[in-house]
Amino acid sequence: MSYSAPESDILYLTSLTSSGIAGYETLEKPPLTAGAEVELSQAVESSDGEVLMKAFVSPALGIESIPAGDFDFSIYGAVSAMDGVSEIVGRLYQRTLQGVETELFNFATGEIDATTDSPTLYPVTYSTSDIIDTAITDRLVLKMYAKTDYATDITVSLYYLGETHQSRIFLPVNISKITGGDMLAALYDADYDGITTPSTDSGGGHTIQDNGTPLTQRSNLNFIGATLTDNSTDDATVVTITGGGGASSDLIEHMHTGSTDGGLLRLDTIMSPTDSISLDSSTDMHGLLPKLSGSSDDYLNGFGQWSVPAGRILLSTISTSDASADFSGIPATYNKLTIQYVARTSKAAANDCSILCTLNGDTTNANYRSRKINTYTSTINTGSEDTRRIGYLPAVSAPANSAGYGIIEIPFYANTTFYKQILGRNALRFDANNLQEQLQLFAIEWENTGAITSISISAETDDFIPGSTFRLYGEY
Repeated sequence: MSYSAPESDILYLTSLTSSGIAGYETLEKPPLTAGAEVELSQAVESSDGEVLMKAFVSPALGIESIPAGDFDFSIYGAVSAMDGVSEIVGRLYQRTLQGVETELFNFATGEIDATTDSPTLYPVTYSTSDIIDTAITDRLVLKMYAKTDYATDITVSLYYLGETHQSRIFLPVNISKITGGDMLAALYDADYDGITTPSTDSGGGHTIQDNGTPLTQRSNLNFIGATLTDNSTDDATVVTITGGGGASSDLIEHMHTGSTDGGLLRLDTIMSPTDSISLDSSTDMHGLLPKLSGSSDDYLNGFGQWSVPAGRILLSTISTSDASADFSGIPATYNKLTIQYVARTSKAAANDCSILCTLNGDTTNANYRSRKINTYTSTINTGSEDTRRIGYLPAVSAPANSAGYGIIEIPFYANTTFYKQILGRNALRFDANNLQEQLQLFAIEWENTGAITSISISAETDDFIPGSTFRLYGEY
């Protein structure tokens, strides 16, 4: 496989072909298609500093280093007026395949003393003493700037293409040649595929690429452990690799004219993955998502680990006008359960009504040992009994629009060693007397070691009225 382009170390500033980068013109090697002269003009004043005129970019370099040596720049320029000192500044960059640009050096033409009716050549030489390491996919970028020390606008012009004012770069003459062609071989043809005249050798005309990027071209391509078929109908060489690849063989094809699915390996055709974590993402690099934890309460933290968030999670909200609010199917994944409520009952001819807390459907009061403290007016009352009572709510005779508010807490609800403790506190307005606001505390031991999976909050008599709401939270 060989290149027929002439060995040249010149790059011309052009606008003949697309650079593939928005806003960038091209740097090209001869031979060039004839093009009309371009006068690129930029107004600038001293307060502007350097003003970008245009950026020019080469295709892939195709070499692994640029040796030390002289970069000679032939820049044609002119100015609109001879006021102050105006010049063109050039900055040369190395651009990676990812678009990262690193400045190599910069230069200036010095004072431009030609007006636009007579553009003049301003030669500049920049000598480098160090080797510049490159990847074969790297490109050179030349950015040209206008600059003046004059306080008001001066128009600085750069000229390229045409027949008489061809601005260009002469690269170091001792650049190493790559096998089959010289530096920047991919620049010699219009489609940048690295070949201008296909070889007449058997099997010629192929370009071996890595994800679309041409590799260093060699005379031979050797497949080991593969079956090769010459497909003259599709003008393709089909390479079939069987076993060990983890993909169906019909997708592992190398067709120089392209395949019907674009040569893409589809995820749903790959065999089931393993449980390896070697490709998981980390704080050092991108990677795969870790295996899912199977818990709806987990989240993926910044270290790539499934974690339980701190704090409280709302599990369920019940708004009801029935006799009870029933929570069931409670998971055993939290440290504590909390119920918040606002409610009122329809119990007739009464100021208040008891509310009951039933665990796992156990309605036997003898299994619940209760202690209460409540205060209203100047009185503090205490008492104990076997009951599920966990608070009181206003009833029909209580002041209109008054509701009871309360909190019920059950820590260690999923523990299977000890009996469960229920803590309740609530407040309500008993009657129209402003002294009848009641504050109540309740504690209940449920004599059962089983994990709590359901909770029912019910009115001891009649129903809750519309607007009564109960919220169950799980807390970590």
